[in-house]
Amino acid sequence: MGRKERVKELIQANPNLSFLATLFILIIFVSLFLQVAYFNHFIHQRLEESVENTFKVFQGKISDYIDLLETIYQIEFIPEFGELAESKGLLAELVDLLNEPVKKVKVTELGIFYKGKPFLVWHYTQTNFDVKACQPTRIKNGVHLTVMRPIKTNKYTLCGVLSFDISYHHKVILTHAMFAGVIAFLNLFVVIYLTIRALKSEVSRINAQKKLQAERDLALLGKMASSFAHELRNSLNRIFLELQGLGVPTTSTFLFEEIKKMLQWLEDILLFQKKIKIKADVFKAEDFLLEAQLFFAGLNKKGINFYVESKVEEVCGDRFWLKKTLENLLKNAYEAVEEGGTIRVSLYKEGENFVLEVFDDGEPLPSSSDKLFEPFFTTKREGFGLGLYLVKKVAEAHGGVVKIIPQEGGKTFQLSWSCKPMV
Repeated sequence: MGRKERVKELIQANPNLSFLATLFILIIFVSLFLQVAYFNHFIHQRLEESVENTFKVFQGKISDYIDLLETIYQIEFIPEFGELAESKGLLAELVDLLNEPVKKVKVTELGIFYKGKPFLVWHYTQTNFDVKACQPTRIKNGVHLTVMRPIKTNKYTLCGVLSFDISYHHKVILTHAMFAGVIAFLNLFVVIYLTIRALKSEVSRINAQKKLQAERDLALLGKMASSFAHELRNSLNRIFLELQGLGVPTTSTFLFEEIKKMLQWLEDILLFQKKIKIKADVFKAEDFLLEAQLFFAGLNKKGINFYVESKVEEVCGDRFWLKKTLENLLKNAYEAVEEGGTIRVSLYKEGENFVLEVFDDGEPLPSSSDKLFEPFFTTKREGFGLGLYLVKKVAEAHGGVVKIIPQEGGKTFQLSWSCKPMV
């Protein structure tokens, strides 16, 4: 199953959970947006407070200084007072005060005007402000904010223009946005992870229910089939004996062949229902394979080349069930091979596991090969599709596995199992 199909199956398994997960993800992103928006608003408020406080400092300092100048020189304030040494000292004091290391907002340009004429200027380069009209104005350009507003003293109204470096606030906002984004995506990852786990758990639960129901149905079907097969086998055996009693030759009559075939099918059905209980024992590999050779000799009517090979002297397992397994694999291989074909049986150990392989050079694997070990599945015109299912049951009862290995010029059915003999 592809990734898309798997995701679709998970979502369809529990639409309510999928809806809640989607809703929660939406809430995460909305809360992220609101949080960033609120923090941005908060930082801008702090920036406005800094600008406002800076202009208040200006207003107080300039007002006191103009009063001092008028007291000393006994004349009204004129912009030319900016050329005085005292004014230059005030300007330096203002610049130092506004750019103290503890301040987050730094002043990069300063200009104070009276009736459009400069009084105090520092690094002033602005040309877009009408300092004579002095209408409150704000211009933001990247990380620079320039503000113009009136500065009122006790007697006069001057025009102040200040340019601020607000890069610190930009960094704070950006850092917060990135941090909030990381937290949001971590939450998103957790939500997706938990949702997928919950969906997988739900799918597993549903599959377990389906499997349990299928096993119950299969058990019921098996009981019915077993009862039917038992009665039918008895009837066929009586017919077989009656035919023998009538003197009908058993080796040349088509009727006998069909009866034997039906008896074998009924035997498969009875074995299908039978619960496999493993009685592990150690027996000679030579005798085990000799039985297989004798079985195949009675089966072989197509001149098939049959080989056996053993690399072990003894085998451990349930001899009865392993024999049935090998017979089923041989029948399966025989039906797949053409006249003059080849079937090879190999028995060996791989680590602690015994391995039994049946190779045939017959028909290649069908596209539905993954279903070959399911009960009642068959690609043949005859039979119930229980032979390979029995092979799988025997393998699992031994704690082993069975698999099909495609090979050039044929295929191999491989059964592997570990075994400890019963004491």
